[in-house]
Amino acid sequence: MGSGSSKPKSNKKYVTDTDSSIHDDTSLSYEARKKSISDKIDKLKENVTRSNGKYYGGTLSYTESGRKCQNWNSYSPHNHGFRSKGTHNHCRNPDGEPRLWCYTTDRNRRWEYCNTNKAIEKYDEQLKKNYAKIDEDERIDNEEKDRINKIQDEKDRIERERIKKIQEEEERKRLVEERRIQEIR
Repeated sequence: MGSGSSKPKSNKKYVTDTDSSIHDDTSLSYEARKKSISDKIDKLKENVTRSNGKYYGGTLSYTESGRKCQNWNSYSPHNHGFRSKGTHNHCRNPDGEPRLWCYTTDRNRRWEYCNTNKAIEKYDEQLKKNYAKIDEDERIDNEEKDRINKIQDEKDRIERERIKKIQEEEERKRLVEERRIQEIR
């Protein structure tokens, strides 16, 4: 079906990646966190083209030509049979087209394909943001570790000084006692 022609109504079940948000497992090491995020983003990027975008759950909402997508639960400006696809205007492929598409908000253009490269770019941007957050967390963790180490070093120094004073006082007392004993003899 060429871009712009009428879309048939469909009763096919729409499959979505309902959890497209990225959750960072902070219990992992720095490198493992980055690998985990990268793997999750790669999976989401794969969903852009796998099965012609059938599993895509991202937020791309503009067509290749730059037209804004119509909300799936709206019949304006175009009536359609996919109202149950969500309360958003993100590109989807509920009917097996060659790739992601949406109804447009342009009254003169019923539907168009979406730019799957833009969808992949959005995930790449998300990956960069996640990497930056992980780097910042690591920097903060290292600063916190440094701060804790400095506090511990200061506590250790104070304890060494306390012990040294106790030892000096004990030595002073011992010498005093030794002199006293020598005076008695």
